[in-house]
Amino acid sequence: MLAPVSMSAVGVPRPSRSKNMASALCQQGLRIACSPAPPYCRPLIIPTGLGLPMRLYHGTSSRHLESILENGLVPRGGGASSWWAASAAERVYFTDAYALYFAQSSRKETSEDLVIVEIDTDLLPDQARLQADEDAAWFIWRSGELADKFHPPVGMTDKYEQGMHFSMLLEDLSECGLGHGRSLALLGNCSHKGSIPPSAITGMLRYSVADGPWWLAFHDPSISPMNYRFNGAEYRATQLVVAGRLEEARQMEQLIPGFLDLDVVEEICASRRTEIPLPPSDMQSSGKGAGRAA
Repeated sequence: MLAPVSMSAVGVPRPSRSKNMASALCQQGLRIACSPAPPYCRPLIIPTGLGLPMRLYHGTSSRHLESILENGLVPRGGGASSWWAASAAERVYFTDAYALYFAQSSRKETSEDLVIVEIDTDLLPDQARLQADEDAAWFIWRSGELADKFHPPVGMTDKYEQGMHFSMLLEDLSECGLGHGRSLALLGNCSHKGSIPPSAITGMLRYSVADGPWWLAFHDPSISPMNYRFNGAEYRATQLVVAGRLEEARQMEQLIPGFLDLDVVEEICASRRTEIPLPPSDMQSSGKGAGRAA
């Protein structure tokens, strides 16, 4: 996000969207609903390169700080997932709205601080590896937009197993129009297959938890397409404040005027925020500590 992300950029389909585009995506695997559908599942087709954010955020625990500085962001691999419904082992997850929530959720101990990692998607070695979040694919399937060939097997009724099913199809879905852009527009989240090198990391902030869960004063999101449709701009503005970008947050266009005073949010964050120095750029470009195999 080199510029503030507006609802017209990533949250609301533009009325001039081409019928040819919809036809092409239908042929490749996505059904673009023509009949009335609930607001949370109406199509949000976002072509590659159309106002998509250049910056994305990853929230994690301070116990991973040294590893990130040396290796970049590395998928968990065989390590334990932070979630009861396990995330895909070969992916790193990003958001434009919820990094603080994901950071607090990734802690094993309540004494662990929160770490917010910012990446610039233009610095990724292979941008094609930036793909949807399987949760977005699940919601789109549930809306009836997904071609039969991508459906979970008959008899797979557990929604978490269904999510893992979609996590194995994200490359194919990306080629069919369900990529990271639509995932962000629908839910505020996306994923990257494989590691993120230190050279793509543009900022790291550490937030102290010494005085308890202070973030709950302004950030306790319910992550769903419906909630993101109406509150996503406020979540994104809050995310920018958490990332130390208050001026950009103030410029955020909001579908519904936010109830939060961003200056108050900044005051809450600033007293607990520490900027983490990044490795020198020559070390990053030379490939030193550029990550282990997933």
